[in-house]
Amino acid sequence: MIPGAYRALLADRRARRLLSGLGVSSLGDGLSTVTIAWLAIRTAPARDLGLFVGLAIAAYTLPGAIGALALGRHLRRLPARALVLANCVLRAGFLGAVTGLAATGALSPIAYLALLAGSSLLTSWGSAGQYTMLADLGGEDGTTGGELAGQRAGLARHDRRAGARRTAPRPHCAGMAARL
Repeated sequence: MIPGAYRALLADRRARRLLSGLGVSSLGDGLSTVTIAWLAIRTAPARDLGLFVGLAIAAYTLPGAIGALALGRHLRRLPARALVLANCVLRAGFLGAVTGLAATGALSPIAYLALLAGSSLLTSWGSAGQYTMLADLGGEDGTTGGELAGQRAGLARHDRRAGARRTAPRPHCAGMAARL
């Protein structure tokens, strides 16, 4: 049984479109987790394989934190939609360049790390925009949309009868967890 607040949210065409897009984006994020390491293994200098894979994963994640801190003064006034679009365009451009260079055999280890770093520079701002858009669709207090955002961020719910464990809800997901 879906609670009434969620039925109302899912009845909104804008919310369904946004949630569909976020679902596809999450699938891409999951695929990229495997692909980043796999391509790092293929691109790495033979003597530094482990180090290079670690550097590639760090290059794909850490610049997001740097971008959050360094670009805050310039980006915090932008609307949520602009933040999401800027992140998507940046990621598509840099990761598209990785794909093109890898397909032509021209992807060097240094270029790979630099392109990964560039692709993740606005990740924190894109996530903030997504959460804001969901909260805005969630009604006057934004609770329903914010709880769905928390669901997307990783609140796992498993059937207790099947014996699977249940993860602890995050504080911003407490309302959703109570409804489940």
